[in-house]
Amino acid sequence: SMAETYWNPQGPVPGFDVNPGPPFPEDRYYDDNAWMAMALVESYEVTGDRHCLELAGKAIDYCLSGLDRSLGGGIYWRENHKESKNTCSNGPTAAACLAVYRHTKEPRLLAAAQDIYAWTKKNLQDPKTHLFWDNMRQDGSVDKTFWSYNTALMIRAAKGLAQATGQSRFGEDAAVMQRAAMAKWLKPAGVIDDEPQFAHLLFENLDPGSFDYRQYAATLAASRNNEGLFGTRWGQRAGSKSQMLHQAAAIRALAVAELWSRAK
Repeated sequence: SMAETYWNPQGPVPGFDVNPGPPFPEDRYYDDNAWMAMALVESYEVTGDRHCLELAGKAIDYCLSGLDRSLGGGIYWRENHKESKNTCSNGPTAAACLAVYRHTKEPRLLAAAQDIYAWTKKNLQDPKTHLFWDNMRQDGSVDKTFWSYNTALMIRAAKGLAQATGQSRFGEDAAVMQRAAMAKWLKPAGVIDDEPQFAHLLFENLDPGSFDYRQYAATLAASRNNEGLFGTRWGQRAGSKSQMLHQAAAIRALAVAELWSRAK
């Protein structure tokens, strides 16, 4: 598959690199591998191709190799610069473990998801707002920036843990985080106040019954410019420059809204 041109077999643990190879730049990120694992599980669910599920498992093995006892646990952001442990590598890895676990029921994946989730909640959740900070550096200091997708992936992990364990505390966590995220990022007139590559992840991890998702989808759809391109923020019209990332994110959000509508 096209994805495998990014697969860098180098040790200590093989994983997806930032650019295709060979030769590889050897700048691997643990969060990139978690996103790939989740995408590969979706591919498996659509195609039934077991190879996608197996590759997702290998990407998770790479993510889990970024875990150590420094700062009491948690996964680093990138392999060659172990400077910080980020919500964006931990939340998605927990969610990815649960995505593969749904199909394989490997106990180690559920255990890893629970451990990573607990560490992230303890170290990177703001006790006041219940939103998630960006990262903790090696010296224990915290970058307190809030990004919509960081809280979104912890919502997804909490929902996945509720489903996998039957424990109500995870469902309660998800509800608290969801209310907090909606209060921060959902604005009037159907705008999610963030860039689409982050905002679409919040959009798709909210419960569709909890907000007027059709309005948010309509605002996004109406923001396309004359070339049919989406802008750099949710609901903002595209200027002369646009990125593939913003187009893919917007298309994904609109597809999710369409699936929700059909499920009713």
